[in-house]
Amino acid sequence: MGAGDGRMRVDEAQLSSIVNNVRAGARSLDQVARGLPDAVNAGFSSDVANAALARVGKAALALAQQGDTLASNVNAAKGSYTATEHENKKKLDKPEDYNESDVNRRRAQEENARPLEDAGDEPGEEEYKNEPPPTTETAPAPTPPPEPTG
Repeated sequence: MGAGDGRMRVDEAQLSSIVNNVRAGARSLDQVARGLPDAVNAGFSSDVANAALARVGKAALALAQQGDTLASNVNAAKGSYTATEHENKKKLDKPEDYNESDVNRRRAQEENARPLEDAGDEPGEEEYKNEPPPTTETAPAPTPPPEPTG
């Protein structure tokens, strides 16, 4: 992501590196699965050892398939980011609705516009227009003097 600007920055070289590393890991897992012996002779534990080897082989194949799927998804995302980046660059270079005469007309309007006038510090009659003047009916009653004690 960019520095707080809400835009996403994608490093295509890093995405390619991720794809290459995940695919290399998937190939290694395939080699592990293919390199496992069909059966081992481990005496009384042969059944347990062979079952464990079968599970390791299945897990290696499953992880290799997941790795290939992940690499394909990252590769597809990289293509989407690249396509979006190119499309946005084209729009920024020259938008479809760009019209030179409109731009010139707007510039001329801005240059010929009257500057804003300073309102000043004096309150004008506009400020008090919507406020009713104070009346005796709305004014608070005076506070009576305190009674003498004693």
